[in-house]
Amino acid sequence: MNVTAAEALSRTLLLTRDFVRDARIEDEEIVGALRATSICVVADLQEDAGAFGTAFVRTLTRLAAMLGMQVRLVLPAWAAVNAEVGRFVADSVPGARLVLDRAPADGDLVFVLGTREVPSLESEAWLVSGSDWSARLSRLGTGHDVSASTLPFGAAIAAVLCCMEAYKSTLRRLQPSEFLFLTDAV
Repeated sequence: MNVTAAEALSRTLLLTRDFVRDARIEDEEIVGALRATSICVVADLQEDAGAFGTAFVRTLTRLAAMLGMQVRLVLPAWAAVNAEVGRFVADSVPGARLVLDRAPADGDLVFVLGTREVPSLESEAWLVSGSDWSARLSRLGTGHDVSASTLPFGAAIAAVLCCMEAYKSTLRRLQPSEFLFLTDAV
């Protein structure tokens, strides 16, 4: 049975309508905006993020794929994680895509883990950090390191925060929308 992206995202569309009530914005436009969103995870193995980094990448990739978003991973030498999340993305929402790359692309929403050496970007970018039980997003350059972590809970929280940033960014692109005004303070 072939499922369309709109069918796979039907519950997301219903929830999104709580924020985007404008009837002039069709469901297809919302699905298109979600599918056009591209996130990029950048990590550096020289500063191994260990259990935190692995759990973060797995969780964020799965959450983004379930929203139909495109995922770019800039994770040198993380072959096992790349293969695992690649299989999941292929089985998620039709059109969701995973790209293994050497650098973020312009327009990506970039989440940096374990390094501050990121090429200049024409994109929004955040530094991800956390511990066993907590997570933090900060603008690049404000710096917080990923602490040694053996539990996945802080990483899962970080992934949810990042996915919500991507979701908010997606909805802000829909015009006209009162969502723009609702999220000014967020």
